[in-house]
Amino acid sequence: PLLLESATNDKHICRKISKDIYFAHNFTGLIPKEINNLEVICALLNSTISWLFFENFGRVGLGQGALTFTTNDLKKIPVMLNIESLSKLNKELLIKILYKMQNREIASIFEEIRINPSKPIREQEPNPLPDRAELDNIIFDELGLTKEERKEVYWAVCELVQQRLSKASSLKEK
Repeated sequence: PLLLESATNDKHICRKISKDIYFAHNFTGLIPKEINNLEVICALLNSTISWLFFENFGRVGLGQGALTFTTNDLKKIPVMLNIESLSKLNKELLIKILYKMQNREIASIFEEIRINPSKPIREQEPNPLPDRAELDNIIFDELGLTKEERKEVYWAVCELVQQRLSKASSLKEK
């Protein structure tokens, strides 16, 4: 199965796990129908564009702006790619990048994309960490996104996280 750690604060992580565990609160278990491509699916779920969907369809309700998902929420998330249409090379690259990313600490989305949240987001040029850029570029290429559309994905994710955290912070102050 896959473990989707709900967006606590400004981090987004999906991990492949090797044993069954109970899922609750900010941990959501995903058991794909097709397990042959489990690592590829996990890599896709760690992409920035997937997190754009999670930010849009997740529910704020765990406090401090953390996101949670119900089964119905997850069913609303669009399937980006037909995994079977990916080349063998791209599948192998996605898996290689997934393991590279899972062997390092996943930073805040702002650090991952190298956007300073204290400055206007759209005035900054996204400059993702090398492994994140490599992962995202495979998916962006498959989707046929232009350079401007790619920047829009990065900006939108950062803006959504910033808005979610800002709202949570304003509620805490009351």
